[in-house]
Amino acid sequence: MKNILKCMIASATIWSGVLYAEIPYAPDFSLKSHVLQEPPALMQNHTTGLPESWEYYATKAPKQNVLMPTMPVIMEVCAIADMTHYVYPTKEALMQGCRRGDSGLLHFVLQPYQYSPTLHTLESIHLMPSTRQTYIYPQIVIYYKLDEKDQNILTSIELGDFYDRNGSIIINGETFQYSQDVMQAFHKLIYEISDAMYLPETFHVTQYHNSLH
Repeated sequence: MKNILKCMIASATIWSGVLYAEIPYAPDFSLKSHVLQEPPALMQNHTTGLPESWEYYATKAPKQNVLMPTMPVIMEVCAIADMTHYVYPTKEALMQGCRRGDSGLLHFVLQPYQYSPTLHTLESIHLMPSTRQTYIYPQIVIYYKLDEKDQNILTSIELGDFYDRNGSIIINGETFQYSQDVMQAFHKLIYEISDAMYLPETFHVTQYHNSLH
């Protein structure tokens, strides 16, 4: 009798397990089981503009000094060094005269860092804009370019007479007040190069040389 009861209880347990057993969990990764929707909108901040490209986050280059760039450049210098046969009313005319080899003009191309002891004072000079409409005949023209044969001019500097304190300094077409520090730096550069080239001291070079004493 006991054996019969045990068999009945075992049969009932197995049968109940069959009745209540569920299908094993099988996740459905198909798109049919998901409702597609856009992600929530980001919080808008109207006071701060977001950059249009990731280049915004790149390391920014140091601010360049127009008188003495920190980036690698070529400096082309043209200066009136003696009596000339022509009048050069513009920087373009003066530079063309140098490139032609006109007499009385001094022309050279260099890398500024080679003369950093002479030009380092330009790094700390702050020019004041000039509101006066003054026209100068350039005595010295400096072009900063990436390459000697490059026609694109990064910076153009025009200097007038060394002693004309009513004159101006023109950089990229913008007029600034006379600065003796700027004049001395570029005149000293011309003097050093002309001396290294064993050229006779000319009027404007001697003009600067005498101002040192």
